[in-house]
Amino acid sequence: MRRSSRMLVEDILSNIAVAGAGLIFGRAQAVALTRWRFRQLREFWKPMAAGERVVLIVDAHEKFKDYEPSGMGGIADMQTLLELDRHLRSAGLRSFEFRTGTTLTSQERRRNLILIGAADANRITREVTDSLRSRLPLQFRVPDDEAIIDPESGGTWESERNQNVVTRDYALVIFAKSPFAEGSFVLILAGIYGYGTRAAQEAVTEESLVKELSGLPGEEFVALISCNVVNDSPQKVRVVQRRKLYTE
Repeated sequence: MRRSSRMLVEDILSNIAVAGAGLIFGRAQAVALTRWRFRQLREFWKPMAAGERVVLIVDAHEKFKDYEPSGMGGIADMQTLLELDRHLRSAGLRSFEFRTGTTLTSQERRRNLILIGAADANRITREVTDSLRSRLPLQFRVPDDEAIIDPESGGTWESERNQNVVTRDYALVIFAKSPFAEGSFVLILAGIYGYGTRAAQEAVTEESLVKELSGLPGEEFVALISCNVVNDSPQKVRVVQRRKLYTE
């Protein structure tokens, strides 16, 4: 009887061990599949994922300061923030720390930064693009930010409307060395309107589009992104062109 009880306990422990091993194997397999599925995405984000946690920055539109003194951000910028975080979490990349331009500390400026919105919507974007302007083959038109231009060729891309409804928008994705610290990077996702900003987010999180943006590790670039706008949502997101930044 005692032997039978001991054998029963051994069987239970053996089953628990097998179940535990299966659970561990299943978890390892799931992690491996996730890494394989999002391998292009993870490779693209590798420079940004290195070191301390990335600081993701949205900011208030200064033109609405009189209307709402505490600050007012665009809905599309908030959607971009949430979608970016969701996509990268699903790819197994760690989450961000969120800040606004006014709450960003001098120490945080030295980390890898993701900036959402153009210069008119994000003061840190303005600082970075001002410092990079001579190196950008594609950039926002100053001072209104309502068009993207190629200063060398004179090319211009503006949003399109039908009966005052935006039907097409454009954005820039800019990846560059940080002007605030050696060894850090900035990634800017900025549309003429919020539709373009959301399209820029899709360009850096969807595997098929990320492939078109990828280059050598750490290579600085600017990419022009286009999208159709249907029911206030960006559709048919496309990488129009990708250019290396000019050397200093």
